[in-house]
Amino acid sequence: MIISDNEKYNIKYLASLLSSNTLNFVFKFIGTPLQGNYFDLHKNVIEQLPIYHTTPEQQKPFVKTDLMPQLNNDLMAEINGFKDWTKHTYKIENLSKNYINTMNYLLMIS
Repeated sequence: MIISDNEKYNIKYLASLLSSNTLNFVFKFIGTPLQGNYFDLHKNVIEQLPIYHTTPEQQKPFVKTDLMPQLNNDLMAEINGFKDWTKHTYKIENLSKNYINTMNYLLMIS
């Protein structure tokens, strides 16, 4: 798949797809591995990617990628606030790594 000027793909839509776990899984099978979990993707490889033609309306949920850094910062602030609350409420100096990992997981799925 090659994007030309006359196609109506939002570049943020494509960026969100290319950085998705789904396409990273595909890259492992069709791309040439490089250092650090990166892949060398040539034109013939990119053309094989399962990216379907969509309308601008269908692309909208994927285009909001500039919100992700702020949402991640908000989530981390909430997690850290919860850790601080737990330490203060239960008078704990250091939380165990197991407890922290469990709380991080529970907050992320809620």
